[in-house]
Amino acid sequence: MQDQVTSPIVIEDDASENNDDERTPDASNRSANVQDNPENTPNENSGNDSQDSATNDGNNNTAQNRPLRRSPRHSSRQSVTSGNNNREHNILQGLLQELSTPVRGETIENNEVAEDDSEASMPKTLARLFQKACRAETRATKAIQEEISCWYYYGKAYEERVEEIKNARRGVSDQSARNQVYDDTMEHLPGGFTKDTLRKKTQRAVKIYKLFRKIGVDKIKRVISYSANAISKLTTTQIRAIEQHFGHV
Repeated sequence: MQDQVTSPIVIEDDASENNDDERTPDASNRSANVQDNPENTPNENSGNDSQDSATNDGNNNTAQNRPLRRSPRHSSRQSVTSGNNNREHNILQGLLQELSTPVRGETIENNEVAEDDSEASMPKTLARLFQKACRAETRATKAIQEEISCWYYYGKAYEERVEEIKNARRGVSDQSARNQVYDDTMEHLPGGFTKDTLRKKTQRAVKIYKLFRKIGVDKIKRVISYSANAISKLTTTQIRAIEQHFGHV
């Protein structure tokens, strides 16, 4: 029985108070009319009522013009939701762009169904298409295993070269030796690669190398669903759980 990995593998207070003597234009007009036409004013209370009304109108207008404030918690939730929507939108747009961009040599495969589309031929057609899909799945699995294997052996060669430099130059630090390997490798890489890209990919390769060096390089052939990139992103805790499962700590 083959061993199976069961490890947990798999973003102020408002200061705009109105002064008592401030009035709205309508209130000013009403006051002017009271002064110019005293006969139209029944009594002093009527004038006071007009002033009170004007003051209340001004206060009401000021309150209506004040901007509504949202609580920080509400703004935070809205920001998180907006960020998730933006990421989903970007993924959708990226996929749509790929699906809408023809590739060189693209042909429309409309001959997958047998020319004889009679009811009697459909079971045979389905069987053939099923077998073809299974073969494609096998090729995809082998491609995953091949990629992991390639990064494993690259990581192995890199670590061995670092040790050679450290042994040849006594006193050289581990980081200096690694930087020298990066520099030497960059001299032989075509344009388009940066030292930062080389460094990041090398670190992932070393992570893959160290894992399968402990549990066995033959285990690469058992990987079906996890890419090299996915394995390189395993946490230290997850890697330790895998090593413990196979008796290597």
